Amino acid sequence: MATEHTRLFASFLPVLSGWRQQEPPGLATRDSCPLDFVALNRNAAKSGVTTAKELHRYRALRPPSASQPIRRKQQKSQPKSQPKSQPSTDNTYGVKSRADPPMELLLAHEYGHDWITEQRQKIQTESQRRSATWRPIVDTRTTLLRKTQILPQNQTQPLPRMSRYSKVGAALDTFRDPDSRSRALKALKRDAGQ
Repeated sequence: MATEHTRLFASFLPVLSGWRQQEPPGLATRDSCPLDFVALNRNAAKSGVTTAKELHRYRALRPPSASQPIRRKQQKSQPKSQPKSQPSTDNTYGVKSRADPPMELLLAHEYGHDWITEQRQKIQTESQRRSATWRPIVDTRTTLLRKTQILPQNQTQPLPRMSRYSKVGAALDTFRDPDSRSRALKALKRDAGQ
């Protein structure tokens, strides 16, 4: 009676719901054996996948149908006398971690000394490279003219003045009174050396 009820329910369910019951090709059917997602995740971790987004991309590139399904017969055929191997402590998600550095080297600051010597060697090679590319500065035309031109050390001659400019009167009278004007002209003549 129960099987008859399920057959009857399965026959009119698509008619009532209007859904298509046909699955697209390529998808696993319900009767096929389950897929091995554990192996897929392990392989993803071994290849360096760390985030959920990367795992999603990894699974998109390698669909579960491409992975090997779990075979119950193979699992049952293995003898049970073999003990299960314990996961090693230096593995994290299938990726081995690097070995710990020796404590005596850490305590003796060997890594720090090695780093300092590497930095000194880098600085030394950089300075050698810079000194190899250094060239003396070539004199330009301007620097050559400056070197060859003889400049007077002491100027004994007064600056040349044309007499016609000394006779020209001032266009503006900016002094307050004639006494301040005469004092300014005397100071100018004294400075000019006349």
